[in-house]
Amino acid sequence: MKAFKSLKPSTWMIFGALLWGVLVVFLLFQFISDRLISFDENQVIHRQFTTVEAYLDAVGAAFEYTNDGQIQIIRVEEQGCVCNGASVGHWAQVKQQYSEVSFQDMSVRSLSDAQQALVPATPMAVIFDTDGTLMYAGPFSDANYCNSDNSFIDAYLNESLKQRFSPLGAVGCYCKNSRVPFESR
Repeated sequence: MKAFKSLKPSTWMIFGALLWGVLVVFLLFQFISDRLISFDENQVIHRQFTTVEAYLDAVGAAFEYTNDGQIQIIRVEEQGCVCNGASVGHWAQVKQQYSEVSFQDMSVRSLSDAQQALVPATPMAVIFDTDGTLMYAGPFSDANYCNSDNSFIDAYLNESLKQRFSPLGAVGCYCKNSRVPFESR
């Protein structure tokens, strides 16, 4: 006990600052790890569809392509989802960079029941190519924050992703769609 009393006030301040820093890092890690989930966390889509192609065909039939000859990207989000903020800035950047692309925002609440059943989590992107073929349905990115380095949208628009694709197992900041019927195993 005598050893603690002999410490200078500046040593206590350094010790306190270090303890505070460790606590902040720990709490930040806890917050972030609570938000990091698989895009199809409950395996709802995996149980409904035997292949990614079948899932993409269903999404393509449920969501309407409305822009002849133009790439169309639909952004689906859930109101109140804390993960929306991570994609909003990137969404604005993509809209500015690719002015020849048609962009549409949709809320999960505005979707039909058939569409809602195909959205396991948000934020989600649905991308149709210029002939109306659905090329992508899935998360914006596979990380906690969406940017051009981890964005599936940028990969498609930059043509580094050329085949139909849906990364349902991607892990990132997503909010589960509470309207998707969950069946326990």
